[in-house]
Amino acid sequence: MFEIGENLVFLNLSYNFLSSIDRLPWKNLRLLDLQANLLQGKLLVPPFYTKVFSISHNKLTGGIPSMICNVSSLAIFDISHNNLGGALPQCLGNFSYSLLVMDLQMNNFHSIIPDTFSWGYSLTTLVLNGNQFEGLLPKSLVRCTSLEVLDLGNNRINDSFPSWLEALSNLRILVLGSNRLHGPIGNHKTDGMFFPKLQILYLSHNEFIGLLPRNHFENMKGMRSIDEDKPGQQYLGEYYLHEYPMQLIIKIQ
Repeated sequence: MFEIGENLVFLNLSYNFLSSIDRLPWKNLRLLDLQANLLQGKLLVPPFYTKVFSISHNKLTGGIPSMICNVSSLAIFDISHNNLGGALPQCLGNFSYSLLVMDLQMNNFHSIIPDTFSWGYSLTTLVLNGNQFEGLLPKSLVRCTSLEVLDLGNNRINDSFPSWLEALSNLRILVLGSNRLHGPIGNHKTDGMFFPKLQILYLSHNEFIGLLPRNHFENMKGMRSIDEDKPGQQYLGEYYLHEYPMQLIIKIQ
C-alpha cells in the first residue's frame, strides 16, 4: 500500500485495531480517516493537499507539530479524543482559509487559545471542549463570521460573559459550561438581537451573578423558529463528513 504513491487520494482505515503508522507517503492524499483505532505515538502531519484529516479516538501523545501550519488545504481537522497536550501553535487560527471544522476536544491542551483567527476564515465548527485552556476568550473569534458551533466547555477559561460574540450572526450552538466565567450576563448594550439564530446555549457551572436579562432571551428566536412550510427541515445545518455529538438536557418546570 505504501508503494501506491501519488495515485492514492482516499484512505479510510477507521474502526480497526491499528497500533502505529510511521509515515504518510501519499503526496496527493485528499482524505485520511484513521479514527477509532489504537494508534500511539506522535501526531503525524497530513500531506500538503489533504482536505479531510480525522484521527480521533486513538491514544496519540505529544503536541501538534508546527509543520501543521504548512497544510493550507484542510477543510476538516479532527484530532479529538486522544492524549495530546501542550500549547496550540499560533498559526492554528489562520493556517487554512478552507477549514470548516476544527475538533480538538477531549485532550490535554493547555495555556491560552491563540488570538489569531483571521478575517475571511471559513470555519463553521470549533470544538475545544474537555481540555485545560485558561485565560481570556480570544476576541478574534468575531472574525469567523461563518461560525455556527462554538464549544469551549470544560476548560479553565477565566473571563466575563462574551457579549461580543453577538457579532456572529450565524451562531447556533454556544457551549461555555464548566469554566471560570464570572460577572453578570446583562451588563452590556445590545441592539435587541441577542444571538438571533442560537438554538443551544449552555452556561452551567460558571460564576455568573445577577439577574438573567429577560429581554435578551426573548429575542433568541432561533430556538423556536421552525418553518412548517419546509418539510424535512433540519434543526441544525449539515456537517458533511463530520458529526458533532453533544448531550442535550431539557428541563421543564
